[in-house]
Amino acid sequence: MTYKLTVIIPTYNAENYLLEAVNSIKEQSIGFENIELILVDDNSSDNTKVILKELSQAHENIQSIFLDGNSGTASQPRNIGIENASSPYIMFLDNDDIYYPKMCEEMCNAINDNDVDVVSCRYDINGKIPNSFLDNFNPEKYDFKGKYDNENNIIYLDSVKDFPNIMTLGHPTMIWTKIFRKSLILENDIQFPKGDLYEDVYFCAKSYLNAKGIIILNGFLGYGY
Repeated sequence: MTYKLTVIIPTYNAENYLLEAVNSIKEQSIGFENIELILVDDNSSDNTKVILKELSQAHENIQSIFLDGNSGTASQPRNIGIENASSPYIMFLDNDDIYYPKMCEEMCNAINDNDVDVVSCRYDINGKIPNSFLDNFNPEKYDFKGKYDNENNIIYLDSVKDFPNIMTLGHPTMIWTKIFRKSLILENDIQFPKGDLYEDVYFCAKSYLNAKGIIILNGFLGYGY
């Protein structure tokens, strides 16, 4: 089976919310049959393993992988997910978050149609768009349309001087708002550092520095944190 993209979810003691995350993948407008879903469990001690086994038995496009011991962070599960991904594009979802219905379709179309290596979108927290996790949200601070005039709300980052602008969107190091070209990851040996916190920082930074193109979908809200 050929899939358009792979979604990787690391799991750990997620029995109370995992199915909501998975259901948000099933309801994607791109069609669930076009998505390869890889669930990598970090040796959960609740019923998460049972749920994963049931999901992989019920769906041929869901692959469940079980680690023998707990690694302590999401790094190893994500690395293993990348190793087992068969599609040309990779996305990440945390086991207690959701994708909004058009997330996969919009991200996959953007990275494919624009021939770039990384695409990022907007996210919200419990229905509210965050201002770098501060209480007061100023929409004008987040809007690039004044500087990057584009009717499709696509912002191209084409030089190092543009990287700080990612900060104004509040998600420079969050992998779950992004889609990555798998060849970018494999050819540059980009992995999540095992056992370290803030592993997203390393992965995103190395991806940015090696990417042949990065765009931000300034007008698209795809992720629910």
